[in-house]
Amino acid sequence: MRNGPATLIFSVLCLCAAPCGARRQHDEPNVVVVALDGVRWQEVLEGTDPALGGDRRALFAALRGGLGGRVLAVPDARVANGTFKSLPAYLSLLSGRWSDCASNACGRAAVETLPERLARTGLPSAVIASWAPIERAAARSPGAVFVNAGLQPLDDGTGDAVFAAINAAQAADPPPWGAARRDRYTMAHALRYLRTHRPRFLFVALNDADEWAHQGDYGRYVDALESFDRWLGELAATIDALDAGGGRTLLVVTTDHGRGRGAAWRDHGGDPDAGRVWMYLRLAGGAPPDHALGRITHADLRPTVEALFGLDPVRCPTCGRPLAAVLAWARLPDARRVAGAPGGAHAP
Repeated sequence: MRNGPATLIFSVLCLCAAPCGARRQHDEPNVVVVALDGVRWQEVLEGTDPALGGDRRALFAALRGGLGGRVLAVPDARVANGTFKSLPAYLSLLSGRWSDCASNACGRAAVETLPERLARTGLPSAVIASWAPIERAAARSPGAVFVNAGLQPLDDGTGDAVFAAINAAQAADPPPWGAARRDRYTMAHALRYLRTHRPRFLFVALNDADEWAHQGDYGRYVDALESFDRWLGELAATIDALDAGGGRTLLVVTTDHGRGRGAAWRDHGGDPDAGRVWMYLRLAGGAPPDHALGRITHADLRPTVEALFGLDPVRCPTCGRPLAAVLAWARLPDARRVAGAPGGAHAP
């Protein structure tokens, strides 16, 4: 990050570096999902690409190292849409089913989404995103769940001075692209919201990497990835501090789509290589599964989270399946009940 607004954000976050507000109930499950837009598996697993600039060097050391906990890596997951574009991916992530959306111009989610269902059943949920169109994927009914996306300031209704300071810094630092704010403000908002409101489910979507990739700026793309890794470390530390008062949080980190190889790295829609994504699941303790989980897609996230919260997972012909091994790792009391549940088809 450069000096200026970024320095202000670091100062603002220090105002509540320690947990504040009510503590969680003992062993309550919580879920935080972070989606890093357009991050190729090549950079996550292999490091920088010498064909695109400079020598090979490792990236995502904190993420791959476990973020201070135990990590299950899924290096070869798949999208649950046929176009390998962003909005279709966010729709499938949050609806738990194959997305027929064919572009980023699709309308609002056609079914009740995961955060909507959780909020309806009394589990506070929130979606905080850099890219404005994610608001359409977050909820079928506007206002059913807390959503802050794009260039809009975050207003949590409390008059919080920290949110106000982040909003001011964000307004003074417009991005060089359209419907998305810079990720440093999204992450600052997300950390503050997590610390003060304690949502049981939080979905955070960052976007800078995809923007720089589309502009063909590999150096800034890599800079964005390094920022992501630092922020994930801060997020994991925040989660652990909150969980020290009771609670158990599953942190999921993934991407909405991959990208092409070589000269095609700038793009993704329609490129078969962009259909491969990756996923990391992290808990502070306990040994992760020591065997392959089988074929995993974005659609498997929703039913897994639902089962973790003790809800019957969504079911439909193209819905995902709850990942029983992940639920057992998270010590869900009725994991064996879910383990026998049939999964839906992943693609038509």
